[in-house]
Amino acid sequence: MLATCKGRIKVYIDHKNAVPGKVLAAVVKRQMLSDVVVYGSVETLRKYKRQNPKVWIMPPHPGTPAQIRKLIGDLKPETLDGNIVRWNIAQVQTAHKAGVQVWVDNPGIYDTKAGISKAMRLNVDAIQTDHPQRLIKLLKSWRLQHRVP
Repeated sequence: MLATCKGRIKVYIDHKNAVPGKVLAAVVKRQMLSDVVVYGSVETLRKYKRQNPKVWIMPPHPGTPAQIRKLIGDLKPETLDGNIVRWNIAQVQTAHKAGVQVWVDNPGIYDTKAGISKAMRLNVDAIQTDHPQRLIKLLKSWRLQHRVP
């Protein structure tokens, strides 16, 4: 999979059940360390960072702004993830103030114009969608209008 993606796209590794060292070895062997982001539990991502501090990691939404600051100080993630309904502006601003991106999931009933609008108002860095063409159309429309609905 990595060989197919190399030089074409970035890779999102949703860590489920693998040995972090083996995953990292495969990524490094193909010189793709700057082309992957690894999602997983805090415990798993801690193993990745110990083995290679340069790996881009993305733990799940930690909660309050205080919990976000604590996790960022402890784990040093590049990105935080989470369902759009769990994020608010104070949490996103806390992450951004620390130099950490926020990527949101817009599953099911939130994968709509309203859910995407909320993500835009929160100023998130990435939106996960099952409808990329809809998202692209909305983003282009809003960019032309210079506003977020």
